[in-house]
Amino acid sequence: MPDFSRGPLFFREVTDPKDLTEIFKLRYLFNIRVGYIEKSSDGKEMESDSYDDLSTHLGAYDERGGLVGTLRIIHPSSHGFPMEKTFKIVLPPGRREKKLCEISRLNVRSRIGYPEHRATLGLIRTAKDVCLSQCLTHCCFAVDARVWEMYERLRFGFTRMGATRPYMGSPTVPAFVKVHGWLRYLRKT
Repeated sequence: MPDFSRGPLFFREVTDPKDLTEIFKLRYLFNIRVGYIEKSSDGKEMESDSYDDLSTHLGAYDERGGLVGTLRIIHPSSHGFPMEKTFKIVLPPGRREKKLCEISRLNVRSRIGYPEHRATLGLIRTAKDVCLSQCLTHCCFAVDARVWEMYERLRFGFTRMGATRPYMGSPTVPAFVKVHGWLRYLRKT
């Protein structure tokens, strides 16, 4: 299991079912807090979907091993990508091959004295490393419109793929990035 360390935080691929359960619980808490989903009535208090089985899951951990953030990389499959359905995007045939993925469920827990951006950037850097190791060349994202403005200011290298639409209760921008484009930006960050 790869471990991509970055200072007092460390980032790794998560495959253990117990650790995946913790990821699904953190995603639930994050999505409740920001209002993307409503509180569970079944008592499970986990956020997961059918794409989780088709994904590489990444976790950000603090020095005590506590989970502070998550991100998933959805691999190409016959199911397509969630973005295609939500945003009614038709990807060119060549893009659906093994070189394209969708990045989603970037969720970072807020902690006093713990800057969220370090976990966010570390997860993004780790996702870039995983994409390169798996020869993925392009990543699709569904980006909250408020976050999209920040990414544009920072010249993050994302390209808009369509119109802003509501997604998980928030106006969202469909976008993609070339993995090698990330390299240029992340070197400056």
